[in-house]
Amino acid sequence: MLPFLGWLFHSFSTFSCRSVETAFCVLLSEDAKIPKRATNGSAGYDIYSPVECVIPPRTTVKINLGIAVKPPLGCYARTSCRSSLATKHELMCPADVIDPDYTGTIHMCLTNQSSKDYAVSKHERIGSIVFERIALNVEWKTVKSLRKTDRDSKGFGSTGEF
Repeated sequence: MLPFLGWLFHSFSTFSCRSVETAFCVLLSEDAKIPKRATNGSAGYDIYSPVECVIPPRTTVKINLGIAVKPPLGCYARTSCRSSLATKHELMCPADVIDPDYTGTIHMCLTNQSSKDYAVSKHERIGSIVFERIALNVEWKTVKSLRKTDRDSKGFGSTGEF
């Protein structure tokens, strides 16, 4: 890689090109924690469980995070499971969209797909909140067909193996 390109990549991966945007967070519980980025390059903000609980095998639980959030203007929030919980403990996050006009308590749904109980510790990092831009004013148009692409209507693993 050319030295300039290396510097450029490092600059963009470490620092934001935009001004700081504001997200608001209300702590609704004594044990709740404000979401926090682990590194400057983290896309998401770690979210913590304010309670201890056990997730039995093949069960989904809804953990009250004790926070309410308002995403930056033009964004919605979504929760995602930590990759280490997914790969080491088979925990998944099945529900994840937080609409920008939702102002209630945020919950994290976790599904234990393993054959063993999973014990969540108080203040354990159980996932991330990621903010994504959203198109709020979309006008739908009915058409007879969509432009053909190389992928066309192939989906669910059609671009490679899982």
